[in-house]
This record gives sequence, structure tokens and C-alpha cells, in this order.
Amino acid sequence: MAKIIHAADLHLEDGEEKSYCYGVLDEIIALALSEKAGALVLAGDIFDSFGDFEALRSEVCLKLRALAEAGCPVIYIPGNHEARGATADLSAYNLDPVIFAAARPFSIVEAGGAEFLCIPHAESYEGYRDWKVPPKKAGTPRIVVAHALNSTIYTGPDEETDSRAGVMDDDLFAHLGADYAALGHVHAGRQENLGGTLACYPGSARVWRAHKREAGPRRACVVEAGETVSVRGAELNSAG
Repeated sequence: MAKIIHAADLHLEDGEEKSYCYGVLDEIIALALSEKAGALVLAGDIFDSFGDFEALRSEVCLKLRALAEAGCPVIYIPGNHEARGATADLSAYNLDPVIFAAARPFSIVEAGGAEFLCIPHAESYEGYRDWKVPPKKAGTPRIVVAHALNSTIYTGPDEETDSRAGVMDDDLFAHLGADYAALGHVHAGRQENLGGTLACYPGSARVWRAHKREAGPRRACVVEAGETVSVRGAELNSAG
């Protein structure tokens, strides 16, 4: 049984919100430690812009080192916000000890008793049937990590007209043999069973835009994946 913490959309900012942002991140780290999770999955938009990524990544990696040292690897894919104003290819960055899965169209990470198929933000995923994805390993849950919209769970309205996430077909998850889809981009929690894959948006880990679509408690997800997959929400008391 693999146990992971799934969070997304922190939108860490280098400004007056920085202390508050770090308070939420610290609570997510504490949650992963208290749950004795096999991995922490960060499904994109951890930083609010490329400028914030550049300014804060060293401090954030230092905070996340405690998890790596405790045997809980951190797997992080970039979302659409990390690319805002980017002046370099994100895949060139080493965020040690964080596993920064920025290579397109996908990369595979094995950790915590699971196989993570990591798909960074892209404008389109139409070529997924041509990806050379190896067969799923028997007895090992496969978790797709993506920062995208989905035609069944949520397609909009989306206020981010300059760099919105692409839309993933329902069939993508079954085609890739996923047991669980750890998604980011939608700021309100949602989940749906898509052809045998439990696909979940935990919602933004902190209140970022004041909008009725994003109302409600901020949370991360505690996911247990084996022969079956179960998800429970963990409310983040420092958020909001």
C-alpha cells in the first residue's frame, strides 16, 4: 500500500504574502511527516510566477529537505504559473532534494511504493497515445501527476486567458494505466472516477483568488493506493 500526500496550487509569492505562504507550506510538510507518507506530490503552480520560482526556490527546497531526510521524497511538476515570464527552460533546473519532474511530455519516478507518471503543464495533450510509456508494473500502483483541466471534472470558466492549462481527455488516464490522477490547476476540490482511475483536484492549498468558485476550506489529500484507492481531505488550518 502506497500512502501519499497530494497538494497543488500554493502560488507562493515573494512579497507581503510570503510569511503566510510559508505557513501553509510548513503545515503541508508537517502533515506528510505526521502521516508517515511515502511521498509528497505537488501538482503544479507551487509558485505564482517564474519570478517567484527564481526568488524562492532555494528557500522552499531547504524547507522540503526535512521530508527527504525523513524518507519522504517530494515530487513536483511545474504548472502554468511557473512558466509565466519564464526566461529559461524549467527542465534545466535542479531542485535537489526535490524531484522536479519538468521533462516533457512525461517522466517516470518510482518512490514510496508507487510509480509516478509525471506530466508537466502543456497547452495540449493530444499526442498522448503516441507516448512511449512502459507497461505498468504488476502490484505497483501507477499515479499520474498532471496540471491540467479535464473535460468531465472541470473545463471552466477559466479566468487565466494568457496561460491556461490544456484539457486532458478522460481516456488519457485509462490509456496510461493510472490508478489515481493527482491533478492541479482547479482551485476548488473535485474528484471523479474516470474509467477506473480516481482523478482528484485537492483545490488550491491556500486562498489565492477571492471568488465563489473557490470558496470553502483549503486542503491537501491523503491518498492510499493499493488494490483500491482511497482519498481523504486534510484541512489546512493555516490557510485562508
